[in-house]
Amino acid sequence: MYTEGKASCILCKGVAHEMKELLSKNKTVDFLQKNIKKVACAHDKPAVLKTICTKITEMGIPALIDMITNKSSGDICRLLTICPKKS
Repeated sequence: MYTEGKASCILCKGVAHEMKELLSKNKTVDFLQKNIKKVACAHDKPAVLKTICTKITEMGIPALIDMITNKSSGDICRLLTICPKKS
């Protein structure tokens, strides 16, 4: 079920893109674990990212890496129910 608005969807896609960039630079679980909160959970980010942060950290780093590696930014955000499903 789609849970967020258009602004959240756009932000989620940006976060997913940043995570893809991080992963492309260093494909280790340790690296992503250390940097994921900098991307999605930093205190200086808009409050709307709290939902994104919660959802991606709850799914676990290995599942997140698999998703980042195999899905587009839009697909990631749809799977997290932040963006609406394609019609």
